[in-house]
Amino acid sequence: MFTIINEVQKAFNGDSWHGNHVMQTLNNVDPEKAFQHLIPNAHSIAEIALHLTAWTEEVTSRLMGNPEAEPAMGD
Repeated sequence: MFTIINEVQKAFNGDSWHGNHVMQTLNNVDPEKAFQHLIPNAHSIAEIALHLTAWTEEVTSRLMGNPEAEPAMGD
C-alpha cells in the first residue's frame, strides 16, 4: 500500500523508488572518514547522517498525527 510515510521510510532504509536508499550509501563509508571534515567549513558525513535520521523520524511522527517538535535526538 502506498503511503507517504512508507515512501519516506523506504527512502531512508528500504526499497526506494529513486535508487539506493540512504543506508545503502552510508554502508559504503569508511567509519573513520565519516567523522572527518573532508571539506573545510562543511558538515561531516556523520553529522549529515544524524540530521537525516533525526528529521526522517520527526517527519514520520508528524505524518502520523503527532504534534510538531524538534527531533528527539537533536539536529
